[in-house]
Amino acid sequence: MSSGDRQLGVTPPISSSLPTKPEIDSNNAMVEELRKQGIFESKEETDKRNLVLESLQKMCDEFVTRVAKEKESGLARDARGKIFTYGGFRLGVFGPGSDIDTLVVAPKYVTRDDYFKIFPDLLLEMAPKGAITDLAVVTDAYVPIIKFEYWGISIDMIFSRIAVLKKLPTNTSQFSLTDTALLRGLDDTEIRSLNGTRVAHEILDLVPEQSTFQMALRAIKLWAQRRAIYANVMGYPGGVAWAMLVARVCQLYPRATAATIVNKFFWIVRQWPWPQPVLLKHIERAPLDTGSGIRSSHLFTVDYKYYLAVVSSGITKEAHKKWSGFVESKVRMLVLALDKHDTIGLAQTFVKGYDRVHKCKADNEIQKVQQGDLNFVAKPEDIPKEDLDKAEADEVDTNGAEAVKAENGAKGEAEDLFIYTTTHYIGLALRPGQKSINLASEVGEFKKLCKGWEKFDSQLNAITVQHLRNWDLPDDVFCEGEIKPRRKPARGKGNGAPNSAPNSQVPNGAPSDADTKKRPAAEHTAAGTPPAKRRQPASVAAAG
Repeated sequence: MSSGDRQLGVTPPISSSLPTKPEIDSNNAMVEELRKQGIFESKEETDKRNLVLESLQKMCDEFVTRVAKEKESGLARDARGKIFTYGGFRLGVFGPGSDIDTLVVAPKYVTRDDYFKIFPDLLLEMAPKGAITDLAVVTDAYVPIIKFEYWGISIDMIFSRIAVLKKLPTNTSQFSLTDTALLRGLDDTEIRSLNGTRVAHEILDLVPEQSTFQMALRAIKLWAQRRAIYANVMGYPGGVAWAMLVARVCQLYPRATAATIVNKFFWIVRQWPWPQPVLLKHIERAPLDTGSGIRSSHLFTVDYKYYLAVVSSGITKEAHKKWSGFVESKVRMLVLALDKHDTIGLAQTFVKGYDRVHKCKADNEIQKVQQGDLNFVAKPEDIPKEDLDKAEADEVDTNGAEAVKAENGAKGEAEDLFIYTTTHYIGLALRPGQKSINLASEVGEFKKLCKGWEKFDSQLNAITVQHLRNWDLPDDVFCEGEIKPRRKPARGKGNGAPNSAPNSQVPNGAPSDADTKKRPAAEHTAAGTPPAKRRQPASVAAAG
């Protein structure tokens, strides 16, 4: 889409010059590099996505029709719904393995309760047998959602009604959510549900050239993911934030190539007078090397000497899936608390959690796993193919408790018990001159917050927070080519087992959380220096 002579943004462009030949050549080189990185989806995969969306649209219409018949038979004649997309798919920057964020929109008489009562069963009923897997309904999320996979494609599906419409337009392909009048009569949850689609549409409408914006956003998105700074749930910019930043640069250079936008992006962001907001329109009411720069990976596992490991665990797969998702949503609260600590210069969480399955034979082994012990991690060939999915069938209001009783109480002999954990790592940099750190209060408050979850069950769920040195990090957190730090030989007498942290003041999650001790601070000059300002360790190779 071209904006013509229309000025986009809150200020005039910095430059409206046409691209030079070197800039065009640089753009071609960047696109080729992106292709090498495998971020573009094949036509067959895209066609498969479109088939999934067509199928979901049919289900959406059937869903609204069924509700209409229950409410008032005369409504069924004009009953129809509409599937909208948002996020990366709507912005046109999806790739292999990307999920599809979808929104079900229905007339005023269809409620959120109707959605969660009918749609999950409708998915299984109307989709080809076996096409729907990993179905999960989360009604207590900030934006209530149904999550599932359809033919291997991850789908996040939310819902909203339109309170001012008793029926949607006959030609739903022309139906848009941009009219603010459609927000009348909606509650906060419904407005949040509509927000993603409305924002994606407006971002695309506010850039001079959509194709240039999309290519530049693909590059920036890849760069951010490689540097491990792309995760809204962890407090980093998410998809919308990165898209808005790139869109603003596109407005300032409306005729530039995507590669030029990428280069200007780092200059603009660096010079930006934060915390002044980035605006794409008036409120109503470092240069990147197009090759090696994109390939460069994060250095999270070597940038810090000290780490916290937040370990959430579950006795069943289904119980753990819900519990770990809740804990993940609260990790940023712990990071915010750590950032306010007098002795911490920087607290950085990694953008993803590490899921592990552990094979235990006794209660004491389960307790060790719940405290973060990795000596019982199951080998892939030892994990049952069913992966304890029967727990989901047994779960009703007990969140899997009945399944646990059945599995662990049927026989007296010791059997293999599989425990599920998800670990989130937080890197800690101390302020210069700090010799001790005590995080008992912050960790205690965080655990209290998590255990305050209304569905928390101490028989099923557990949480612990460990202190680790960089050499204690498990092997699976290091990327290919990274060299794991080694523990330096102790001077004089030994100071404990290699994997112990006897002087740590960070509670490890055991019942005796109050028994915290002091430990010396790290003696390294970069302790309080942000990772971006430090020299990269010579022993670390960039991941490909």
